[in-house]
Amino acid sequence: EERMASATGFAGDRLKRIDFHYDIVRNQLLSRQSSTLGLFPALPSEYAWVRDNVYCAAAVWALSLAYRRIDDDRGRTYELEQSAVKCMRGILFCYMKQSDKLERLKRMQSY
Repeated sequence: EERMASATGFAGDRLKRIDFHYDIVRNQLLSRQSSTLGLFPALPSEYAWVRDNVYCAAAVWALSLAYRRIDDDRGRTYELEQSAVKCMRGILFCYMKQSDKLERLKRMQSY
């Protein structure tokens, strides 16, 4: 019985720690995510950098995996996963829109 109580306490402590990180991610990242492209701008009036967006998506995805591991059923897993996916799709969309510029650059560098 003691073992069960300590295991429950440990799981509750783990959930509190993950919730703490969720609050940080929600306030620092998700609140700034673009609703149209899903990208995270460096500042509200600046461009979104690919490296920064990959890091943000990785952080959000890692937190979603933590919630999945503890089998949380408050919808946070789904919310975080979809935010990460939306960001990665936004990056791919921007890559596709700039593919002609990239091809021009490759041709110019080959001379």
